[in-house]
Amino acid sequence: HFLYLSAYHADARNSCVWFASLDGREHRRLFECPSSVIYASGHLLFIRDSILLAQRFDPARGRVLGAPIATPAVAQLDPTTWHAVVSASEQDDLLYGTGTGVGGYRVVWFDRRGREQGSIADAANHYSIDLAPDGRRAVIETQYSPFSDLWVYDMASGVPTRTTNDNDDDTPPVWSPDGTRLFYARRQTVGHYWIES
Repeated sequence: HFLYLSAYHADARNSCVWFASLDGREHRRLFECPSSVIYASGHLLFIRDSILLAQRFDPARGRVLGAPIATPAVAQLDPTTWHAVVSASEQDDLLYGTGTGVGGYRVVWFDRRGREQGSIADAANHYSIDLAPDGRRAVIETQYSPFSDLWVYDMASGVPTRTTNDNDDDTPPVWSPDGTRLFYARRQTVGHYWIES
């Protein structure tokens, strides 16, 4: 099964999150949502009115449970692609970009009790974020020049390693389930990089 967002440029209020199966037998609308969603630790995470929300979700039945829970986070949403700048691991790590518009954001990570553990505070535009499955690294799409590249951050030290360096936008990065590869789009093509364990 997989989740996806059907988005409408004319009216973001008509954008919806869907649950579907790879064999095509299931295809069900879950709820209206103006942002992409991610699934982690039994919840769907998404942004509505700049607020990060958590919605309990049963992946076996493809059903949302109860009402969404508002977090105190004001999270970043790229309004041109509806991409929520949010990532989470199955170890309950949460990473998100703050802000309500496009440009110049601070990326912050917190522990389970909401205490700030570290941040990336610079003049760059940080767009897409994805935590590695082990929760120890994060890949961030960052724009220092006219083009965005991918940087892998060690979450303990905050030290970045540049992964791509070209004259194209590399977006949005996603870790492979084993944390050894990054998948991303580069304009009209799709690429991947091997990451040393």
